[in-house]
Amino acid sequence: MNHLVKMALIGVAASIVVAGCGISSASANPSKSPSASTPSNSVQSSASKTSTSSTPSGLPQSSTNISPGTPVSTSSPTTASDTSTAGINLVKAWMQSGLTGQGLNMPIGDQKNIAAVQKVWGPGHNSSAGAGIYVSYPVHDVAFGINQGEQIFDVRSYAPSVTAITRADVTAALGPPAEVRYASNTTIYLYPDQLNYQVLWVFSGGPGHTGDTVNHVDVVWPQGTVNLMAATQPAPSVVVTQNAGLDLRFAIRNAPTGYHLTELEWVNSPGSGAYAVNTYFEARENAHYQGTSARLFMASGSHFRFQYPAGLVGTKGRLRLIYESPAGTASIGTSPSITLK
Repeated sequence: MNHLVKMALIGVAASIVVAGCGISSASANPSKSPSASTPSNSVQSSASKTSTSSTPSGLPQSSTNISPGTPVSTSSPTTASDTSTAGINLVKAWMQSGLTGQGLNMPIGDQKNIAAVQKVWGPGHNSSAGAGIYVSYPVHDVAFGINQGEQIFDVRSYAPSVTAITRADVTAALGPPAEVRYASNTTIYLYPDQLNYQVLWVFSGGPGHTGDTVNHVDVVWPQGTVNLMAATQPAPSVVVTQNAGLDLRFAIRNAPTGYHLTELEWVNSPGSGAYAVNTYFEARENAHYQGTSARLFMASGSHFRFQYPAGLVGTKGRLRLIYESPAGTASIGTSPSITLK
């Protein structure tokens, strides 16, 4: 397949996935019963093992709507169970690179200006999709999502080495995804990568028909999709209702209309080193956690908790909430400074 034909297909798939991120989500393990020994924690489960608007005209716009808690089928009629050392190592390398918003074999990463890429690779091919403009480089099998300020918020690869990775490789390297999303005939495995980034492993096919190999991988910076100039509603905020006994309880105010809660984060003051990240679905799974010395969020209805170990007592930090829309844009709220008690 020549590069022009290949890139045309890439552009279609890219636009569909960007428009679909957040349209339809389900817990990665809705039937899993949390226990004291197996809390869901994105940072600990992924990092420790490795260290969005309208679809362009003419593209399919259908999506599969699955409510939170619906059992997720991630198998296809021809599920590939084989793993390879090369595939597993490449998945880990992408997660490690994603810690700084970078993609493998790319001259620049998230939060940088697209001009830095253009200095190395020259001008790319621009197209509107999802939360911004995508600049594609067919020769390199790479696309960059940029916002109105021309900052990169998404680095994406369709390299042959990526498309050879299997779903089995991804889960063998990282464990079950923190969240599964469905777009138009597409399945997305989301893994938060520390505090600022998400790594999305994207497969062709919807529920029950998910492809066995990766279509492409994204390293996404949600903050870069926030359009402060176009904000029409206040950012979400936090109201602390209890702060004692290794248990921080809070409620959320001003949840943005048309967005869904994606991540809950504890961000320590600079230099203190500890933090926690859970997707909303992980927090729901953690709701009945009875263990101690955890560092995780729990969610039950409109009630939220952050349970932390004794070592964090006296630590100052903030709660951060990430909401995302079907278009792929984010709304982010941060609490005032809090001292854990």
